[in-house]
Amino acid sequence: MSEVKESIAWDCGTCGTTYLDKKLAVACCVCRICKEEVPKPQYGSPLTVHNKCQSEEWYQREKDTLAKAELIENYGGFVYYGDRYFPDMESLEEHLYDNTYGETEEESRKNWPTRVHTCIEQPFPKINVEYLYERIEEELNWEDSDYDFDKCDVLEKAVEEFNEANKGMVSYYVDIKHAVEVEPFNPEEV
Repeated sequence: MSEVKESIAWDCGTCGTTYLDKKLAVACCVCRICKEEVPKPQYGSPLTVHNKCQSEEWYQREKDTLAKAELIENYGGFVYYGDRYFPDMESLEEHLYDNTYGETEEESRKNWPTRVHTCIEQPFPKINVEYLYERIEEELNWEDSDYDFDKCDVLEKAVEEFNEANKGMVSYYVDIKHAVEVEPFNPEEV
């Protein structure tokens, strides 16, 4: 029979989660940012950060990233702000007008960002028929066979038409290295 050994475990005083390491039990349910206690979760794992602290941390990180970004002048493409993409600065400004509040327009504009990220255009990927054939052969373990597929000309024509029909499609992703300035408030424009 194997020997039984005594072990010591530590419980979080807030949520009751048991740890073998005292440091983990002490850190459980304590915000990693402000070091204050976080409330006991209603379900799931213990919380390690307040929502407000995390939002402030993300905001500061975004602010720091924008401050380091190279400013682009005369940029006319997509921009990124607050988890959203906008086709141009005009669309962003419309969004800000509709969603930033203050007693006056000047007060509202003070809450606007001073910079936002530019975006990089990602063209729609072309489907490569040769790659499709290779993947089919790999899946069927036919790498070393001389098997010829039937109706290849039909597939190749369809893929060619598909690629042509979708060549204008693009998507965008954030370019954290570049930014544009948001025009400051000008009371004479109001």
